[in-house]
Formats: sequence, structure tokens, C-alpha cells
Amino acid sequence: MDLQRVWNRDNTPAMRERGELIRTVIPEWLAEHDQRLASSLGVAVDDLVLEGRDGTGLKTKTPWVRVASRRRSPRATNGFYAVYLFDTRGDAVFLSLNQGTTDFNGGDFVAKPPAVIDASTRWARTQIARWVPHNQLSVVRLNDTPRSLAAGYERGDIASFRYGREELPSADRLLDDLLLMCDALRLVYEAAASEPVPGNVPEVDYAAESAATAAGKQTRARGAGFRLNAREIRAIERHAVAMAAAHYESRGWRVKDVGASSPYDLDVRRDEEHLNVEVKGTTSNGDSVVLTDGEVRHHARGRATSVLVIVRNIRLFRTPDGPQTEGGELHELTSWRIDRAHLRPISYMYAVPPGTYERSA
Repeated sequence: MDLQRVWNRDNTPAMRERGELIRTVIPEWLAEHDQRLASSLGVAVDDLVLEGRDGTGLKTKTPWVRVASRRRSPRATNGFYAVYLFDTRGDAVFLSLNQGTTDFNGGDFVAKPPAVIDASTRWARTQIARWVPHNQLSVVRLNDTPRSLAAGYERGDIASFRYGREELPSADRLLDDLLLMCDALRLVYEAAASEPVPGNVPEVDYAAESAATAAGKQTRARGAGFRLNAREIRAIERHAVAMAAAHYESRGWRVKDVGASSPYDLDVRRDEEHLNVEVKGTTSNGDSVVLTDGEVRHHARGRATSVLVIVRNIRLFRTPDGPQTEGGELHELTSWRIDRAHLRPISYMYAVPPGTYERSA
């Protein structure tokens, strides 16, 4: 906390000392209790993450040390974890049940949309409702600028304990509180393994991991535990297409499911009107959906009136008889034109130049 008061973005002697504490000393103390921490989290010791970061290159105002499951939170931008967050003024440190609040994009950390963070925060608080020791909890206040990483940590806080510099507890109390927080984190992990976390987009994760596998890359789970498989993806798709077809039929359109043979899902006609309807289903709040190359090329040509129907917040249940779906909110984007600024490539097909193999033989 004293070193926080002399923060400098450069690697000064004080910042080198702070880095040693954050990256080495505190994690080593945690490692002395790895068996108990892993037990509270409900994971194996070799799945336990104990790591601290204070900035690569330039030093961050808010260093942190986190405890997590590597499988459920492989990096600090993904999933949920317990984390020590140091206030920029050196007045306090918070032990927070928190989550990934940024995405690493183009070499920079980009804040996730507030609505996405708020949705997953509300969901996580519901999962720990019976655990929360309300009389002990605090609100994370790190005293940095509104657009800082610290502001994201504040928004992502689910539950926290505050330790002021004038009232620091004993090491035994710190450990007891951390074990208690790991108990809460275990409840979140268990829930996230059986149902989608609002704000996450499992369908996008599935597509990205499938593309990486096809490219011969090993992948690590990006989310907090809930993973979709191919059978579940198909169930979600069928549910969304059925809802979309019923939506148009109830309004007097003639609907034909052409998804098996065309680069769109529904051929919809009424009198002289003709629509090519692309249907996307998701268990998330619909911030992102996956488009194939064929879908993008077809709808970009604009030869017919394209419509995008998104059925979001579909509920997926895993049963002994297979995946079951229900519910969802249908949203229709009429006269849809693809803005390439809104597309993010997941993978590419590379055409090997002619003659390459003959030259290398």
C-alpha cells in the first residue's frame, strides 16, 4: 500500500519492489495453502491458478493477485475468480469475487460492454445468494479514472471484503476470508458448468474453438465453464428456426425451410414480397452471432431482401434424453445489409499459391 502512493508507470526501484511483491511474494504465500484453496474451489491442485500482475512494460495503477481454476478462467479476461485489488491511493486492498471485464483485441485491452458485465454480475450474485455474509461485504472503490481498467474491476465486482491500511487483519484472518470467497467462487463455477452465463456467447466460443481445431491448434476454454457441443448447437438452431417460421406464418407469409440447400434459412413470400431470412439462435443476450462465409457473401450481394432474425436468451437444458430448448426472444432486423465494420473474422482459408509443392519437392 505504501508503494501504491509512489506509483510510476516506469520501472522505478519502488515499482520493481511492488512487482516482486505482486508477482512473487503474495503468490508464494498463497501456494503455501494450495491444498485448502483447491478444496474450497472444488478443483484439483494442478488446476489452481495463483498469479499476480502489475503491468507488462508500463506499470498499472491497480496491480492484482488472483486465485482461480485454470480450466474455468484460463486468463484474467475470462471467467470468474477471486482477486486482491489494490486501491490507487494506497488506502485499502479489496478481496473481490470478480470476472473478466475486458477483451484483448489488437494488442489492447478493450472494455466489455457495461450491459454484458452487469448481466453476468447479476447472474453470479444470484448463485451466491445463500452464501453472502452481508454484514461483512463492501463495495470496491479503486479511485481511478472512469475509463481505466480499475473502473472495469469496480463494475465486475460481485462481492468483496475491504481491508483498510489502518485495520489490516492477521494472516490467519486473510486466509479464512479467502477460503470463504473461494467457497462462493465454487458455487459460481458449479452453476456456470450447467447453464449459460448471461453476457457470454457460447455459440461464438464453439465456432472459434472448432476453427482453431480445424487449423491444428490446441485451444483452452475461454469462458467460465459452460461449453456447447455440436448436438446442442443444432438444437438451438432448430429451436430458433421453428420460432422464426411460426412468427412469419402467423402474419400470413408462406414459409419454406431451405437451410439444408441454401445460404439462408427461410424462404418467405407474401403476395409480391420475397424475403431471404437468416435465423440465428443463441443462449446469450445476442451481442454476437456467428455467420458463415457463404452467408456473408449471399446477403452482401443484395439480390433479394435480406432479413436477420435473432432469437436470443434461449434456455438450454441437458437431460438424459439429450438437449432440450425453450423460450427465447425473437428480434427481426428488416432490410438487413451487412456492415463489414461489424464483422470479426474467426478464421481464414488460405489458398496455397500454384506450383508451391512442385517447387518444394
